[in-house]
Amino acid sequence: MEEELRGQLVIEWSGALSWLADAYATEHLAHQLLLVGYPVHLLTATQIRALEPHLKAVPAHALFAPQEGALDARRATEVFIQAVQEAGAIVQLDNEVRSLLISDSHVAGVVTATGTLRADLVVLAAGVTSAELAQPLGLTLPLTESPAILLRFQTPHRFVQRVVSSPEWEIRAASPTQLLAAADYREELGAHSPPAIAQRTLRSLQEQWSGTEHLRLERVVVGQRPMPLDGLPIVGYVAGVVGLYLAGMHTGVTLAALVGRLAAMEIVAHQEQALLAPYRLTRFA
Repeated sequence: MEEELRGQLVIEWSGALSWLADAYATEHLAHQLLLVGYPVHLLTATQIRALEPHLKAVPAHALFAPQEGALDARRATEVFIQAVQEAGAIVQLDNEVRSLLISDSHVAGVVTATGTLRADLVVLAAGVTSAELAQPLGLTLPLTESPAILLRFQTPHRFVQRVVSSPEWEIRAASPTQLLAAADYREELGAHSPPAIAQRTLRSLQEQWSGTEHLRLERVVVGQRPMPLDGLPIVGYVAGVVGLYLAGMHTGVTLAALVGRLAAMEIVAHQEQALLAPYRLTRFA
């Protein structure tokens, strides 16, 4: 995909560094990942310092996954939109979909804030709102909301080189002057509200990393991620409903390239993909 988009899609293949609450748990996770064939290395404190020289609070052990990479999802979305427009697609970013257009128990398009759009096939990939849109069809999609706190920081210079995940935070550089972080959502108000967690994350980063004296919190948002009941993706045509294809998953950005390509093969080329067979909606029947 990087080649297809002629270098516009910027993915940083720098690897990911992570550790758990104690060394034993980290070692156990490394063993489990190696058993299933996932390439990771268990690093010592000296090796961790070599990878992340600005990290002050260095753990005794950490996992390093050299094949992992990261991108700025917001920027990647802009690149994809531009690419599909150049390919002839019509994009309506500010046009809200209010409901599916249903005719004789099959989906014939969508009803939007500005009118009706008819289609031979609707791909329902609306995150947590997919379940609401599917209800008039008598479908109860096994999707729940999984909120997460997303943080964006400004920094005068880059101090983290990879995706780094600890029990307290997960961070990565989005650019030489921007840092992205994620934290678990706990409650809307009080000591564990998103703003409170954001301030604690800022203090923690300043305590545990050097060169963070001028790190500044820029934005705090809560992302509502869709979570299938068994945690696995739901992809494919909806049995008994003509004109509807479903794509719902928790790791949407990570799986977007693969699922998008496989779904396109099923929709455009009419070639059923064996890789998607375990992830059909029918498994919940």
